[in-house]
Amino acid sequence: ELGLIGMAMTSTDKRFLHFNDRLCEILGYPREELYGKTWLELTHPDDRPKDLQRFDRIERLETDIFHTEKRFIKKDGSIVHAEVISRCVRRKGGGIDHYVAMIQDISARKQTEEKARTLRAQLLQSQKLEAIGTLAGGIAHDFNNILTPIIGYTEITKAALPVMREAGGGSIV
Repeated sequence: ELGLIGMAMTSTDKRFLHFNDRLCEILGYPREELYGKTWLELTHPDDRPKDLQRFDRIERLETDIFHTEKRFIKKDGSIVHAEVISRCVRRKGGGIDHYVAMIQDISARKQTEEKARTLRAQLLQSQKLEAIGTLAGGIAHDFNNILTPIIGYTEITKAALPVMREAGGGSIV
């Protein structure tokens, strides 16, 4: 649904010029505070280098568009994961006039993916523990199979000792 997507137009220096209410909601800024903010200052510091590379490719005329997932820092300091499609609008000479972008909040999806990764790791750990338990049970069973004849022969020998003493009167060794 289009109403769920933040939309923005930014200047060549990536300052927000026009945007919809949804973008304000996604970034947590009132409209009047979002004007003049730059794309990069709202981008998570770890994602800035890749953003700069993308914009550099556009400025070198290698592409006019990029599609990526990145993190923005909201006004309250929390992080929002977003899917971004950004495109430059060029003047006749090839220079950039402005950028347009569509931004969708994908934080819930990222949270679900993280929970799934955690559950997979927990399942793998429990499977490892189960395998160790099965192995330990198998070793115990094999050890019991080895001990059973030894215990049996020991019991037979213990039962035969009085008979052997009476018959021979001495040590069996």
